[in-house]
Amino acid sequence: MRIGRMASWLNFAKTMNKARNLPLIGGGIAVAAVVLFLLLPAEAHIEREILIDAPRATVFGLVNDFRQVNKWSAWLQDDPNARLEFTGAARGIGAAMNWSGTIAGEGRQEITSSVPYDEVATALLKGSQRPARTAFLLTDADNGTRVRWTYDVSFGLNPLDRFLGLMLDDIVGAEFGEGLISLKAMAESLPRGDYSDLKVCLLYT
Repeated sequence: MRIGRMASWLNFAKTMNKARNLPLIGGGIAVAAVVLFLLLPAEAHIEREILIDAPRATVFGLVNDFRQVNKWSAWLQDDPNARLEFTGAARGIGAAMNWSGTIAGEGRQEITSSVPYDEVATALLKGSQRPARTAFLLTDADNGTRVRWTYDVSFGLNPLDRFLGLMLDDIVGAEFGEGLISLKAMAESLPRGDYSDLKVCLLYT
C-alpha cells in the first residue's frame, strides 16, 4: 500500500510540475507571436518601371484618363465582363472609375493629383481591402520616357493583413509589369509628337 501511494504521489507531483510549466509555455508562445507580429511589415511599397520610346506628353495622356488606362491595363483581362462606371472629370484630378465584376470584385479609383507630363496619383479602394495609393512618375530618359508605377498601402495593426502583405509584391508587381509592357506598346504605336513644352491651361465655364 505504501509503495502504491508513493507511486501515486510521484505521478501527481509530475502532473503538477507539467501544469506549472503550461503558463510558461503559453507565455513563450505569446511572446513569439508578438515578436513575429512586430517583424511583419506595417506597410508595403511596390514599384515597377519601364523605358518607353515616346514623349512624356504621349505617355501622360495614356495614364491621366481611366478610359485610356483600360485600353492597356492588364487588370481586367480575367474579368472582361466587369461593369465599369466613369464619374467626375473626364481626366485628371477628380476623374474616377467604379467597377463591379465576378472576379474583379467591387472597387473605386480616383485621380487625386495630376501634374502635366510629370505625375498622376490615385486613391484606390478594392472591396474590403485597405485603401492604397498608386502613382505614375514620368521622367525624360534616352530620348524617351521612363515610367515608374508605384503602389503604397498601410496594414495598420491587423496581423493577417501584414502577413498577406509579404506576398503583395509578387501579385501587384506581376500585374504592374504586364501593364507597363502594354502601355509601352500602345505609346510607341502612336504618332510621335512632343508637346511637353506647351503650357496647359484649365478653362472653366
